[in-house]
Amino acid sequence: MSVIGRQLQEIRLYHLRKQQEKGIDLIPVNDFSYYDHILDTAAMFGIIPQRFAFEGDAVPLSVYYGVARGTKEAEASEMTKWFNTNYHYIVSELSGATPVITENKPLAAYREAKEKLGIQGKPVIVGPFTFLKLSKGYSAADFDTWLNKLLPLYVQILQELAAEGVEWVQIDEPMLVTKLSDADIERLKTIYETFANSVPHLNIVLQTYFEAVDRYADIISLPVKGIGLDFVHGLNGNLQSLKSFGFPADIVFGVGVIDGRGIWNIHSPRVPGVEEMTSMIERALHVLDPKLFWINPDCGLKTRGLEETVASLRNIMEATHMARAKHAAYV
Repeated sequence: MSVIGRQLQEIRLYHLRKQQEKGIDLIPVNDFSYYDHILDTAAMFGIIPQRFAFEGDAVPLSVYYGVARGTKEAEASEMTKWFNTNYHYIVSELSGATPVITENKPLAAYREAKEKLGIQGKPVIVGPFTFLKLSKGYSAADFDTWLNKLLPLYVQILQELAAEGVEWVQIDEPMLVTKLSDADIERLKTIYETFANSVPHLNIVLQTYFEAVDRYADIISLPVKGIGLDFVHGLNGNLQSLKSFGFPADIVFGVGVIDGRGIWNIHSPRVPGVEEMTSMIERALHVLDPKLFWINPDCGLKTRGLEETVASLRNIMEATHMARAKHAAYV
């Protein structure tokens, strides 16, 4: 391993160790990025613009950063805003690409956390629906063609994770908070029915964030083992959906209660207090079964300073312990 590689590993392990020390039950892995997680996903599938002369196998950092920042020979890929936040991501270019698995990044992250720290991690992956919706270089009529190319690759990644002993996988689909068509709902059914049939013993958590989900009743009918909703910016909309349609009794409910949306969080000393988090948790428990309730950070911790991250994790654990104590009779 190179000097840079060792330094990056030390950073990853440091943050994993902090979560382990704070008693986080299910620690996410593969959420550490050298630039952004959409570019990570593109690299994992070998979707590199032809101008970078990528020759296959694992994408080297020189090519990875070339796509993000450009080189003397090739212009960088487009950067655009990540939904309605002040973060940005590199837009994947599908034109001329033939997707293949260059490296099972979630599997590598899982193995690292388990071998180095004894952590039974929860790999995090950007879902195929969101990845394609955020990409360019194809026509709307070709969306399903591309989905058919990517779906078997996702299945292979999940099967390899299951064979390794992974129990839970988080699939991020933030596009579910945007306006969805009937065709989109059918695509989502195809994706998650395929996953459920291909890896029936793998617990898949479908995670959303930034706003309330659209087509809530359709989303909660998908064959997954858990669904995560934003209870910060999507609180009112998601609560209304919960009151109107309920929540499946046989899957786990994940709630995002830390605001990781604004880029100013990197610099802001503000940390959500225990009382604030407890209030959000109690509002959710008015409409949810405590046995099916998870409490998670609402992304963003990896972009914050150490002091704010540790304080936020400490508060979220205290709020969790208070909720468990209060509702122990129901858990």
